[in-house]
Amino acid sequence: MIVRDEQHVLARCLQAASSVVSEIIIVDTGSVDDTLHIAAKYGALVHHHAWADDFATARNLSIEMATQPWILVLDADEVLDFDSWQPQLLLPLLADEQAFGYYVTCAHLSEPWFTDKERPATIATDMVCRLFRNDKRIRFQGRIHEEAATAVAAIAPHALGWSQLCIWHDGYTDIEIKRKRKSERNFRLIQLMLIEEAANPVWPYAYGTEHFQLQQYDQALPWLLQAIEMICAEPEPHPGYASDIWLKTVYAMQASGRSDTALQLANQALTYYPDYPDLLELNASLLLGKQQYAEARTAALNAVQYEATSQHYQRYTSTAGAGKWRSYWLAGYASEHLHDYATAYQCYKRACHTFPFTLGQLALTCASCWMACCITRHPASAHRAEVPEIEAEFNKLKQIIHVLESAVDQNKTSPSCQKIKTDSDPTLEAITRKLSSELHMTEHERHFLLGTCYTTLAKRQMRLLNQPCFSPPDNKNTKVGQWVLPFLLRTL
Repeated sequence: MIVRDEQHVLARCLQAASSVVSEIIIVDTGSVDDTLHIAAKYGALVHHHAWADDFATARNLSIEMATQPWILVLDADEVLDFDSWQPQLLLPLLADEQAFGYYVTCAHLSEPWFTDKERPATIATDMVCRLFRNDKRIRFQGRIHEEAATAVAAIAPHALGWSQLCIWHDGYTDIEIKRKRKSERNFRLIQLMLIEEAANPVWPYAYGTEHFQLQQYDQALPWLLQAIEMICAEPEPHPGYASDIWLKTVYAMQASGRSDTALQLANQALTYYPDYPDLLELNASLLLGKQQYAEARTAALNAVQYEATSQHYQRYTSTAGAGKWRSYWLAGYASEHLHDYATAYQCYKRACHTFPFTLGQLALTCASCWMACCITRHPASAHRAEVPEIEAEFNKLKQIIHVLESAVDQNKTSPSCQKIKTDSDPTLEAITRKLSSELHMTEHERHFLLGTCYTTLAKRQMRLLNQPCFSPPDNKNTKVGQWVLPFLLRTL
């Protein structure tokens, strides 16, 4: 490990790793907090090294002091996944004589994780080479975004393998980025690499990614497009990170208001990566914007199919929900516009069932499932204008949403709105009973409505009411309390 001023996270990292490793080696680059005392508590061998704007140099210094046959590299803001690092899973990997290193999954969390609390939601995953043999041929490269995979892969054709091992990482939450001023540091070091390795496309990609993470999409695009141009000029196979360049470029184009160009780029990217769930899902979103609903649904369902059947995790960086609940949501939304209400209902239902409990925006899923459940009473091929009953269901839904939002406005200062509970709120009970009587709703439908009441109140508390009622959510992960679950289980 290399560390500096990591007292707030180092103990949890070493605690999780101590049962897996035989020795702990730390290179400290100038800590002034309690980092060194924490390291000593876990019996770490600490070496002091003056920081020289070069992560690879510090990494290589740490692995040169290792005495064990295999090396595990961690950052202080990472925690080993307890379940995947069990001996019965790890030892067979180390016993493979042909293997010199392994990719492990790095799962990025949405917010800082205090390990005595529930683990936050995962927002993205990628594969990193962190476990490899203690071999002099294996060393890190790069001042920043240092990596050892290239050195491992160069040893033999099958030297670098894939594993199911997982590491949790919360070092790139907004809080940590600001606290450690990571963006400033990263921009400065990448600028040095752009000069030192001008022909390497990884550095325009890295520079564009820094802007991308700051949501500076117009500034990111020139660098990402330059990286694509450089990679396409090289013979295939393209480097593993190329798929992420395409994904970020398409997304940045869309976010910058250039949806036509974004769709062209997405189609071009899919010729290289036709089984990339995130790219297929983004393509579906662009097609929805063009009102190409049949094509959008096909792309979204393809994302679901490839996520379930392929080993895409070995090739692609992925965001949480891609090929799962978010893709189902897109497919359901497209199906509504195709008047295929039965398919819409099934997609929304599956979106609910694959939606992680700790993620937000459940209110939209609950409401969408309720709507699809109602309209599937009618022929799936019927058009709204042709069947008055279907139009009546939509009108009913509009009235419900209107009453719910009015109820929020009327009760937003009451204790029941300030603290939402799973217990039935008398005010909401009265509103839903009155509304169900007026609209001739069944008791089952009223349960749906009451659940939607609470989720709508939650949306107001989370400032989500400005979102369209039935549009698919974006890929931001907003935590909601566990109070949503009883209503989902009660109504679906």
